[in-house]
Amino acid sequence: MTSKRESSTNRSLKRKVGTRRLKKVFRLYCEGRRTEPEYFEALKRQDWVRRDNYLEIRIANFHGAPKNLVDRAIEDKVKFKVIEDGEDDEYWCVFDAESPIQDRKVLISVQRSADQGGVNLAISNPCFEIWLLLHLEECRKALSTEEACRLRRARDGSSDKGIDPGKYVEFIEQACERAKENDRRHVDDGIDFPDNNPSSGMYKLIDALIISAERSLHR
Repeated sequence: MTSKRESSTNRSLKRKVGTRRLKKVFRLYCEGRRTEPEYFEALKRQDWVRRDNYLEIRIANFHGAPKNLVDRAIEDKVKFKVIEDGEDDEYWCVFDAESPIQDRKVLISVQRSADQGGVNLAISNPCFEIWLLLHLEECRKALSTEEACRLRRARDGSSDKGIDPGKYVEFIEQACERAKENDRRHVDDGIDFPDNNPSSGMYKLIDALIISAERSLHR
Protein backbone atom coordinates (compact mmCIF):
# COMPACT_ATOMS: atom_id res chain seq x y z
CA MET A 1 0.00 0.00 0.00
CA THR A 2 1.36 3.43 -0.98
CA SER A 3 1.66 5.94 1.84
CA LYS A 4 0.21 9.42 1.58
CA ARG A 5 3.73 10.85 1.63
CA GLU A 6 4.86 8.63 -1.26
CA SER A 7 1.71 9.44 -3.25
CA SER A 8 2.25 13.17 -2.77
CA THR A 9 5.86 12.85 -3.88
CA ASN A 10 4.87 10.95 -7.00
CA ARG A 11 2.30 13.60 -7.93
CA SER A 12 4.87 16.35 -7.39
CA LEU A 13 7.37 14.62 -9.68
CA LYS A 14 4.73 14.03 -12.33
CA ARG A 15 3.82 17.73 -12.39
CA LYS A 16 7.38 18.55 -13.39
CA VAL A 17 7.17 16.42 -16.53
CA GLY A 18 6.35 18.43 -19.62
CA THR A 19 6.65 21.83 -17.92
CA ARG A 20 9.51 23.06 -20.11
CA ARG A 21 9.05 26.79 -20.63
CA LEU A 22 8.45 27.50 -24.31
CA LYS A 23 8.56 31.28 -24.22
CA LYS A 24 11.46 33.21 -25.69
CA VAL A 25 12.11 35.99 -23.18
CA PHE A 26 14.02 39.14 -24.03
CA ARG A 27 15.30 40.75 -20.84
CA LEU A 28 16.10 44.42 -21.36
CA TYR A 29 18.30 46.60 -19.14
CA CYS A 30 17.99 50.31 -19.89
CA GLU A 31 20.31 53.07 -18.83
CA GLY A 32 17.47 55.61 -18.88
CA ARG A 33 14.58 55.44 -16.47
CA ARG A 34 11.94 56.96 -18.72
CA THR A 35 12.40 57.35 -22.46
CA GLU A 36 13.70 53.87 -23.27
CA PRO A 37 11.18 52.01 -21.04
CA GLU A 38 8.34 54.07 -22.54
CA TYR A 39 9.48 53.10 -26.02
CA PHE A 40 9.69 49.40 -25.15
CA GLU A 41 6.29 49.43 -23.43
CA ALA A 42 4.83 50.77 -26.68
CA LEU A 43 6.69 48.08 -28.61
CA LYS A 44 5.16 45.41 -26.38
CA ARG A 45 1.71 46.62 -27.42
CA GLN A 46 2.41 46.08 -31.13
CA ASP A 47 0.25 43.32 -32.62
CA TRP A 48 3.18 41.18 -33.78
CA VAL A 49 4.55 41.13 -30.23
CA ARG A 50 1.31 41.08 -28.23
CA ARG A 51 -0.23 38.19 -30.17
CA ASP A 52 2.88 36.02 -30.04
CA ASN A 53 2.44 33.48 -27.25
CA TYR A 54 6.08 32.45 -27.48
CA LEU A 55 7.68 35.89 -27.26
CA GLU A 56 7.90 38.05 -24.16
CA ILE A 57 9.71 41.33 -23.46
CA ARG A 58 10.64 42.00 -19.85
CA ILE A 59 12.05 45.39 -18.89
CA ALA A 60 14.27 45.13 -15.84
CA ASN A 61 13.61 47.54 -13.00
CA PHE A 62 17.29 48.35 -12.88
CA HIS A 63 19.04 51.39 -14.36
CA GLY A 64 22.53 52.79 -14.27
CA ALA A 65 25.84 53.19 -16.01
CA PRO A 66 26.72 50.79 -18.86
CA LYS A 67 29.12 48.72 -16.73
CA ASN A 68 26.49 48.27 -14.02
CA LEU A 69 23.88 47.23 -16.60
CA VAL A 70 26.15 44.61 -18.13
CA ASP A 71 27.24 43.27 -14.75
CA ARG A 72 23.61 42.94 -13.64
CA ALA A 73 22.58 41.26 -16.91
CA ILE A 74 25.40 38.71 -16.59
CA GLU A 75 24.41 38.04 -12.98
CA ASP A 76 20.75 37.57 -13.92
CA LYS A 77 21.64 35.32 -16.82
CA VAL A 78 23.22 32.86 -14.41
CA LYS A 79 20.39 33.17 -11.88
CA PHE A 80 17.47 32.76 -14.28
CA LYS A 81 19.13 29.92 -16.16
CA VAL A 82 19.11 27.94 -12.92
CA ILE A 83 15.49 28.56 -11.96
CA GLU A 84 13.85 28.50 -15.40
CA ASP A 85 14.10 25.86 -18.08
CA GLY A 86 13.27 26.15 -21.77
CA GLU A 87 14.24 28.59 -24.50
CA ASP A 88 17.46 30.46 -23.85
CA ASP A 89 16.58 34.03 -22.87
CA GLU A 90 18.29 36.92 -24.60
CA TYR A 91 19.84 39.67 -22.49
CA TRP A 92 20.13 43.16 -23.95
CA CYS A 93 21.65 46.27 -22.42
CA VAL A 94 20.45 49.55 -23.93
CA PHE A 95 22.60 52.58 -23.26
CA ASP A 96 24.17 55.70 -24.73
CA ALA A 97 27.78 56.22 -25.79
CA GLU A 98 27.97 59.81 -24.59
CA SER A 99 25.20 60.54 -22.11
CA PRO A 100 26.65 61.12 -19.63
CA ILE A 101 30.09 61.40 -21.21
CA GLN A 102 31.63 57.94 -21.17
CA ASP A 103 35.34 57.20 -21.10
CA ARG A 104 36.44 55.49 -24.32
CA LYS A 105 38.38 52.78 -22.49
CA VAL A 106 35.41 52.08 -20.23
CA LEU A 107 33.07 51.63 -23.20
CA ILE A 108 35.45 49.19 -24.88
CA SER A 109 35.86 47.30 -21.60
CA VAL A 110 32.07 47.09 -21.18
CA GLN A 111 31.72 45.78 -24.72
CA ARG A 112 34.34 43.11 -24.02
CA SER A 113 32.62 42.06 -20.78
CA ALA A 114 29.28 41.77 -22.56
CA ASP A 115 30.81 39.59 -25.28
CA GLN A 116 32.39 37.29 -22.73
CA GLY A 117 29.18 37.10 -20.68
CA GLY A 118 26.87 36.43 -23.60
CA VAL A 119 25.02 39.72 -23.22
CA ASN A 120 23.90 41.73 -26.24
CA LEU A 121 24.32 45.49 -26.56
CA ALA A 122 22.11 48.08 -28.25
CA ILE A 123 24.24 51.21 -28.03
CA SER A 124 23.15 54.54 -29.45
CA ASN A 125 25.81 57.10 -30.27
CA PRO A 126 25.61 59.72 -28.95
CA CYS A 127 22.25 58.88 -27.33
CA PHE A 128 18.88 57.13 -27.66
CA GLU A 129 17.44 60.22 -29.33
CA ILE A 130 19.38 59.25 -32.47
CA TRP A 131 17.33 56.07 -32.64
CA LEU A 132 14.12 58.07 -32.24
CA LEU A 133 15.16 60.54 -34.93
CA LEU A 134 15.80 57.70 -37.37
CA HIS A 135 12.11 56.81 -37.21
CA LEU A 136 11.33 60.19 -38.73
CA GLU A 137 14.25 61.04 -41.00
CA GLU A 138 17.79 60.20 -42.04
CA CYS A 139 20.52 61.38 -39.69
CA ARG A 140 24.07 61.17 -41.03
CA LYS A 141 25.73 64.11 -39.30
CA ALA A 142 27.64 63.59 -36.05
CA LEU A 143 25.74 65.19 -33.18
CA SER A 144 26.24 65.94 -29.53
CA THR A 145 23.71 64.65 -27.04
CA GLU A 146 22.30 68.14 -26.62
CA GLU A 147 21.89 68.58 -30.38
CA ALA A 148 20.22 65.20 -30.77
CA CYS A 149 17.76 65.90 -27.95
CA ARG A 150 16.95 69.32 -29.34
CA LEU A 151 16.32 67.90 -32.82
CA ARG A 152 14.11 65.14 -31.47
CA ARG A 153 11.98 67.61 -29.50
CA ALA A 154 11.67 69.82 -32.56
CA ARG A 155 10.47 66.89 -34.69
CA ASP A 156 7.92 65.40 -32.31
CA GLY A 157 6.82 68.60 -30.54
CA SER A 158 7.59 67.35 -27.04
CA SER A 159 8.91 69.63 -24.34
CA ASP A 160 10.78 67.23 -22.04
CA LYS A 161 12.48 63.82 -21.95
CA GLY A 162 9.17 61.99 -22.10
CA ILE A 163 7.94 60.81 -25.49
CA ASP A 164 4.74 59.82 -27.20
CA PRO A 165 5.93 56.37 -28.31
CA GLY A 166 2.99 56.02 -30.68
CA LYS A 167 4.68 58.59 -32.91
CA TYR A 168 7.63 56.28 -33.36
CA VAL A 169 6.88 52.57 -33.28
CA GLU A 170 4.81 52.64 -36.48
CA PHE A 171 7.96 53.77 -38.31
CA ILE A 172 10.23 51.14 -36.80
CA GLU A 173 11.02 49.53 -40.15
CA GLN A 174 12.31 52.83 -41.52
CA ALA A 175 14.40 53.39 -38.39
CA CYS A 176 16.04 49.98 -38.77
CA GLU A 177 16.92 50.58 -42.42
CA ARG A 178 18.40 54.00 -41.69
CA ALA A 179 20.41 52.66 -38.73
CA LYS A 180 21.77 49.82 -40.87
CA GLU A 181 22.72 52.26 -43.59
CA ASN A 182 24.63 54.38 -41.07
CA ASP A 183 26.52 51.29 -39.93
CA ARG A 184 27.36 50.33 -43.51
CA ARG A 185 28.64 53.84 -44.13
CA HIS A 186 30.84 53.73 -41.02
CA VAL A 187 32.30 50.38 -42.13
CA ASP A 188 33.03 51.75 -45.60
CA ASP A 189 34.77 54.73 -43.99
CA GLY A 190 36.79 52.49 -41.65
CA ILE A 191 35.14 53.95 -38.53
CA ASP A 192 34.70 51.69 -35.49
CA PHE A 193 32.90 51.97 -32.16
CA PRO A 194 32.96 54.25 -30.21
CA ASP A 195 33.72 56.74 -32.99
CA ASN A 196 30.64 55.76 -35.02
CA ASN A 197 28.56 58.89 -34.39
CA PRO A 198 25.74 58.89 -35.42
CA SER A 199 24.66 55.29 -34.96
CA SER A 200 22.27 53.07 -33.08
CA GLY A 201 22.48 49.34 -32.45
CA MET A 202 18.78 49.26 -31.62
CA TYR A 203 18.06 47.71 -35.00
CA LYS A 204 19.95 44.59 -33.87
CA LEU A 205 17.54 44.15 -30.97
CA ILE A 206 14.50 44.75 -33.20
CA ASP A 207 15.81 42.26 -35.78
CA ALA A 208 16.30 39.65 -33.03
CA LEU A 209 12.73 40.17 -31.85
CA ILE A 210 11.38 39.83 -35.38
CA ILE A 211 13.36 36.65 -36.02
CA SER A 212 12.03 35.16 -32.78
CA ALA A 213 8.46 36.11 -33.72
CA GLU A 214 8.83 34.53 -37.16
CA ARG A 215 10.23 31.33 -35.66
CA SER A 216 7.17 30.97 -33.43
CA LEU A 217 4.93 30.84 -36.51
CA HIS A 218 6.51 27.51 -37.43
CA ARG A 219 6.20 25.84 -34.04
